[in-house]
Amino acid sequence: MPSYAIGDKWRFIEDPGYSGSLNMARDAALALCMGDGSMPVLRVYRFTPACITIGRFQRINDGLDIKRCESAGVELARRPTGGMAILHKDDFTYSVTLPRMAGEEHPAGARDLYFDLIAGGILCSLELLGIHAQVVRHKENRKHSAWCFEGVAGIDIKYRGRKICGSAQKIYEKSVLQHGSLFLDLDRKLYMGLTGCDVKSPESRPLSFISLCEAGENEYSWNGISSAFEKGFSDALNIELINSEFTDRENIMTDRLFKERFGMESWNTGGVQERDRTFSDM
Repeated sequence: MPSYAIGDKWRFIEDPGYSGSLNMARDAALALCMGDGSMPVLRVYRFTPACITIGRFQRINDGLDIKRCESAGVELARRPTGGMAILHKDDFTYSVTLPRMAGEEHPAGARDLYFDLIAGGILCSLELLGIHAQVVRHKENRKHSAWCFEGVAGIDIKYRGRKICGSAQKIYEKSVLQHGSLFLDLDRKLYMGLTGCDVKSPESRPLSFISLCEAGENEYSWNGISSAFEKGFSDALNIELINSEFTDRENIMTDRLFKERFGMESWNTGGVQERDRTFSDM
C-alpha cells in the first residue's frame, strides 16, 4: 500500500461511448481540475466509433497504416500520456486520477508507487472475473513495437506471461493520470491489417498479449467488467466508490481542451512543435 493517504472515498464515473478525442479531453480535464484535497476519480469508458489512441510522442506513421485505418472507419486520437498505440474496439478502458502526494519533487521516482496502487485495484478486479494476473517488471529487456500491447518496457500486468492490460501515465503539477485498456475480445484480422500486415491466417499468429475472454475462457460483457472494477478497486484499496458525473468545471475544461487541443488535427497528426503550442503544462 502506498505511503501517502489516498482517502477513503473516491468518485466513480461510468461514461457512455464517446469519440477518442473527446475521451482524451475528458481524462485530461479530470487531471487539470484536481487540486489539493480533491477526491480521487475512477472513470470507466468506451469508444464510439472504434479508435486507435497513440502516445503523445509517437510518430503518426510509426507502424500504423493510416489509410487502412480510415477505410476501416477507425478514428485516430492522441493521448495526453506517452506510450504506443492501442486499438479501442471491443475493449474496456479505465482512468484513475489522483492528487499528487505531498512533498513529491521528482515524478520519475513516484511512478512505480502510483502504478502499484492502481495495479492493486486492477488485479483484484481481474480476480473477480476469474483471471489471476500479476505485475511484471522489466529491467533491461525491451521490445519496441508500434502497439502498446506488443511492447516490453517498464511495468506490465500479465496473465501467464502475456500482457492483459496496457497502461500509460502522466504526472501533472497537482495530479496523476493513469489510463489503460483491456481487450474483451480481439478482431485479429482488423488489428493486423491496421499495421499493413497482410496475414492469410490471422488466427494462427501467436500474440504476446491476451484478451479477457481468452484468459478467462468466458464471455464477458462491458457492464460486467465495469461492476468488477467498481468492486475490485473498493475491496483492494478499502475505499467507498461514490457514483458521480463530471462537475460544471470539469465539463467546461473538457470543452476547452477538445476545442484547443485534442480535437485539433495539429495535435493528433502534427509534429511535436505543433502539438506543444498550447497547454504547455500537458
